[in-house]
Amino acid sequence: MSLAEARCGLWVAGLAAAVFGAVSCSQGGTSLGETEERGGLRYLKGSVEPLSGIVFTMHEDVDLVSSEVTYRRGRRDGRAREYHKNGDLALEEHFQSGRLDGVQREWFENGQLEREETFRAGLIEGIAREWSEGGQLVRERTMHDGEPHGTDIIWHPNGQMRSRATYETGTLQGVRTVWYENGRKKSERTFVNGRADGASIDWYQSGARMRETHWKVGKPDGAYREWYENGAKRVEGEYASGKLRMIRRWDENGNQVRRTDSSGLSEATSNRI
Repeated sequence: MSLAEARCGLWVAGLAAAVFGAVSCSQGGTSLGETEERGGLRYLKGSVEPLSGIVFTMHEDVDLVSSEVTYRRGRRDGRAREYHKNGDLALEEHFQSGRLDGVQREWFENGQLEREETFRAGLIEGIAREWSEGGQLVRERTMHDGEPHGTDIIWHPNGQMRSRATYETGTLQGVRTVWYENGRKKSERTFVNGRADGASIDWYQSGARMRETHWKVGKPDGAYREWYENGAKRVEGEYASGKLRMIRRWDENGNQVRRTDSSGLSEATSNRI
């Protein structure tokens, strides 16, 4: 494919480029400004027939194509592209009868692939991936009917895993784990039908345990504990159906500095926990 074809994508570009080199898209397509949308369909202005052909836009400050979309009977149907100001591809996607269908890819201006997803009848289906501008994979997740369904993994810029979770039809299910950039665990929590359920643990970046909370149907329920990074006890509390019933606090030297039962708890105290 010639440079003119890559930038314009017009049906006549191949022949024109062979004779004249780079050509203007106006030789084989229609400017978006010459069209209008009526009733969800695109028409040439003044026409009663829905448009079939390629519609393009230009960058405002450079004489290069910004986008091009293929229409059939007024609906997006076929390949659509967007371009960076340097002429390189920024986005490529495919439509069928007005809905996204097929692989969609997006690129950074340096040419690095940024995102890749597959659509079926307008909804994301299968593995979806995202990369950093430097080429590092930053996210990979499984989708079904446009919703997360399966594993969702995110990475730190240094390549260490940042988080891992599992979804069922868009809802968190099972253990979600989060890591620090140094590879140590930051938190771990179990979900049932999108709500926290069971014990959750948070750690300091050093690896020392920071907090432990027990959950039931999305609300704290049961023992609650916090530790200083040196391992000394900091807080002990007790929840029942999301309400804090008792709390005790210690300073870093192990001296108890506060004890309060449910009758003495304030809303502010509950929020701090």
